[in-house]
Amino acid sequence: MFKLKNLLVALLLITGAVYGGLKGYIHYKFKNAVDDVVAIAKPFASIDYGGLGSSFDGTLTVEDIVISPWGFDDEVQVQAVEIQGPGLGFLLRGAKQFKRGEMPEKMRFAMQGVRLDVDGELLGALRSAQSSDWALMMGVQDSSACGMGQILGPWNLGQLGYDSLVVDVSVDFNFNEAINELRMELDYSARGLESTSVQMTLSGITPLAAIRTRVQPQLDDFTMKYSMEPLYASKAIEYCAEANKKTVDEFIQWMVNEDNEYYTHTLGIVPGPGIRGALERFLKNPGEIRISAQPSTALDPSELRFYKPADIIDLLGLQVFVNNEPVQDLSFRVVDTSRFKRKPTTKSLESTKTTTRASGDVRRTTVARARAKTSSTQATKSYRRVNTRALRDYVGKRVRLHTTSGMRRDGWLTEIRNEQAVVVPDKYGGGVSIHVPLSSINEAEVFVADKS
Repeated sequence: MFKLKNLLVALLLITGAVYGGLKGYIHYKFKNAVDDVVAIAKPFASIDYGGLGSSFDGTLTVEDIVISPWGFDDEVQVQAVEIQGPGLGFLLRGAKQFKRGEMPEKMRFAMQGVRLDVDGELLGALRSAQSSDWALMMGVQDSSACGMGQILGPWNLGQLGYDSLVVDVSVDFNFNEAINELRMELDYSARGLESTSVQMTLSGITPLAAIRTRVQPQLDDFTMKYSMEPLYASKAIEYCAEANKKTVDEFIQWMVNEDNEYYTHTLGIVPGPGIRGALERFLKNPGEIRISAQPSTALDPSELRFYKPADIIDLLGLQVFVNNEPVQDLSFRVVDTSRFKRKPTTKSLESTKTTTRASGDVRRTTVARARAKTSSTQATKSYRRVNTRALRDYVGKRVRLHTTSGMRRDGWLTEIRNEQAVVVPDKYGGGVSIHVPLSSINEAEVFVADKS
């Protein structure tokens, strides 16, 4: 009995020693890492913190942080910064795991209670750094007068009766290595003002070390929610209306009914009547905007600019809700911004010419697919259906390629490369090309002379 008691006591002592040793080791490593960050930031700001915390569930916490940038009589206060990994192993081997390019199965980063004085020098400097180009272009009095491109700056909060800006931010991800799927969540909240949350799922994710291979992940689903607190929304809209010397109703109608140039510069698109109507409903009754997307096919985001707006909406499976009411009409247009600055030079692809200088000699190169000389006996032409595998015989011809996803690619066929048809659309002036996999083409048409 005595030996058993001694054994239990010994086990407890060993367990306590191991626990204390691990906690001490983790605390030591963590403190060194935090102090390294403080040292790196020292030329730019003084950073003080109140305490460090850790737990065996993989959580590290820095509390009561004060950041004082040099040259400013102001500071940023942070209630806590938290990093959480999958468990004890993350605390012991997390840094090495990242160096090897391995992604942990889950991770969370959060900043709680990031506080700024709205009348402080830091927000004042941020305001001064804002360009006044937008205000001048839109015809408002100054950069504090808000509109679609700048609903309200944080430096305006003092004029609305707020004395501080307090923000909470968190980023979470869960990685399923078995199926190479990454689930990400981002939450942002300005306390008492507004909040934004984003959730998305990406598939085809590779380890961090493989990012150099440029493997394009696939977006499986995406949801974003934005909401405004009623009191803040009311104050903000009233302030913006007054800043633009309008009544609230006039301000709302001004934002909804602005011209193409205004929307192109502020949103990048020209919204149709459905989106404008949804905007009007939100401004009159601020609540929540929810946007979701579930792409129906494998989609490379970098190629979205090649699609027509209606096709983008369908391909993304886009849905928009304003105060839980669906927006049925999501139509929009994309307008060339260059025409707002200067007259565009119209050049058809057939007549495009480039001039280069080399060793003082001027050489003129004409695009290979230049328009043929006209003649009185010119044959009529039309689109004729051909076998996809026969497209190689029509390089240099105008084509229409219909894909299995329901898309149609119109333009000049410049080459067949890596089992892909390379098409240059007319509307892009020869500056871009679209690569269409031959396997995705279910019908190919070529613009050729009619048979006599």
